[in-house]
Amino acid sequence: MRILQIAVAAVLVSFAGLGQAAVVPVKVFEADTAVVFNAYSFTNWSTPYTIAKAGEYSFDVVLKSTDGNLATLSDELFINYQPLKLTQLSGYFDTYVGSFKFTAKDNDLLQYRLGFSVPYNVIGKVNISLNQVAPVPEPETYALMGLGLVGLLAARRRKLAA
Repeated sequence: MRILQIAVAAVLVSFAGLGQAAVVPVKVFEADTAVVFNAYSFTNWSTPYTIAKAGEYSFDVVLKSTDGNLATLSDELFINYQPLKLTQLSGYFDTYVGSFKFTAKDNDLLQYRLGFSVPYNVIGKVNISLNQVAPVPEPETYALMGLGLVGLLAARRRKLAA
């Protein structure tokens, strides 16, 4: 009986660990793209991307300069050609990390623009990805599951005692 209790506790603990929000990669717009800025500015629009499945999404951008600094940055996200996010920075920095969470419907169009200027010729890498955030079960779901398991164990115990 003691082994059964330990097994049930292990199962409950493993389910609790699954309660963390999972991120599922959907689309990588530019993965580790080496960019040489021969001019002193750079602007790139993504082509509109159709979101096939409704849900919660995370849009992540990492821009890392490997040779010099960025001077200004404009980071824009559009859904169905409507602005959803705008970040504008100025000053001197060598890394930009942006993340934005949003809810999308089936067949929404996502478009992204990244623009910046540099004081010198700069080499850098940019990673842009769209990730779907998996839903996290509510604590009530775990409580009901736990009560059901306790009920099953109690019924089995009564049956064995009889």
